Amino acid sequence: MPSPTIYSLSDITNRLASILAPHEEKAFWVQAEVASASTRGGHVYATLVESAAGRQVAKLDCVIWSRDHARIAAGFRKAGLDFELAGGMKACLHCRLSFHAVFGLKLVVVDADPRFVLGELELRRREMIERLQADGDTARNAALPVSALPLRLGLITSRDSAAYNDIVKTLRDSGYGFRLLLADALMQGEKAEASILRAIDALEALAPDLVIVARGGGNRTELASLDNERVARRIAACTAPVWTAIGHETDTSVLDVVAHTAFKTPTALAEGIVTRYRDAANRMLAARTALLREWTHRIETQRTLLSDDIVGLRQGSRKLHAFSRSELVSTAERLHLAVTERFASHDQRLAVAARHLRIKAEHVVGEAAERAHRAAATLRDACVQQLDGAWRLLAHRSVRLRFERVRPLFERGRGALARAADVLRRGTRTAVLLRRQRAALLRQRLRGGPALSRISHLILLNEQRARLVDAHDPVNAMKRGFAIITDARQRVVRSVADARPGDAVRIAFHDGTADATITHTEDQHV
Repeated sequence: MPSPTIYSLSDITNRLASILAPHEEKAFWVQAEVASASTRGGHVYATLVESAAGRQVAKLDCVIWSRDHARIAAGFRKAGLDFELAGGMKACLHCRLSFHAVFGLKLVVVDADPRFVLGELELRRREMIERLQADGDTARNAALPVSALPLRLGLITSRDSAAYNDIVKTLRDSGYGFRLLLADALMQGEKAEASILRAIDALEALAPDLVIVARGGGNRTELASLDNERVARRIAACTAPVWTAIGHETDTSVLDVVAHTAFKTPTALAEGIVTRYRDAANRMLAARTALLREWTHRIETQRTLLSDDIVGLRQGSRKLHAFSRSELVSTAERLHLAVTERFASHDQRLAVAARHLRIKAEHVVGEAAERAHRAAATLRDACVQQLDGAWRLLAHRSVRLRFERVRPLFERGRGALARAADVLRRGTRTAVLLRRQRAALLRQRLRGGPALSRISHLILLNEQRARLVDAHDPVNAMKRGFAIITDARQRVVRSVADARPGDAVRIAFHDGTADATITHTEDQHV
């Protein structure tokens, strides 16, 4: 068996170098996926891979020297992109072969195609939007209601960034008292996804009226870092409406598609919030003007009606008072006439009765005196006859002794006769006095009887009614310090329950009216 040919490692590397040498100066375009990338000393080192059916079919290292990297980055910036190789992205690179006996085979990148990067970003964005639309995530947050005047605003952006300053300045210059809750987050780069997700969770726990995701302007690759599917699904599931201002002037980001409302710039978003307050203020001003105009018209109308009612009330009260007074005067006149007629009738009856009584008394006294005279005469005649008989008997018999005995008897009889005459005279006088007393009593009863009492009572009652009418006259009550308070509907305010702070009322005094506004009420029974 012949001995095998043994080559040294350098023989192999030299052979490879000789084979590849004719191709090292030739540049060619390579399309591949970046597996990893890093920057050292201004140079970019990356690993390019190609996969098929879920497995890698090719792998090769590449390098971009610093001078080439600066030139390529300048070309990308002209296209509105950042040139930055990152794991997972696809790139189209203009390369040439480079083989080194120690460092091996690699590709040296001398240029890159920005159009390919743009196409890849757009393709990825469209695929992401289609998945979100298929799952219904593009309409979930948009269905949430937004407060007409959002006051608690949750802001997700980088602190002290242009977007933060624009929003804060616009809100502060508006003059409205917004409460801004800032959740500082990275808005580009690999850590942007986790940072934004944490910010959404933190703000959602504070229950803001509105969540704002804002980022200022930038190139398309910087803004493309926010076309993140996890962030988009988290915004769609947020319990608060989310407004976005990612900074795209012409394109729509993935976050704009799933958000409730999207704005082109942070300033435009802040102006949208301020516009709500300005529109509400304008509507309130217009409503205030219309209300003031309507209220003024109604107040003037009700004021005119109130003035007419006050005039009517005063005239009605005066007319009622005059009518009541006229009725009282008529009643008093009728009463006076009735009393006069009643007195005249009683005086006439009293005069007739007094005349009859006087005639009857004179008749009775005359009859009594005549009877007394007749009785006295009869008694005197009887006594004279008896005395004459006794004297004759004494004269015939001449018996003085017996006369002396009978004389005391005669003296007693004469005394008894005198006393009987005196008793008769006094009885007659007593009868006359009794008749006179009865006549005087009858005259007094006729003059001071129930008729006079009834008349006095009616006069007193009429005077009381006249005073009562005067006391209930509203004008007299208002002159004593009382007033009539009416509300906007011309209703009389009779209780503190009918009055509320802020109500406009009108106070009517006896000499005019005054408008007032109720500022405070207090119930004394509470």
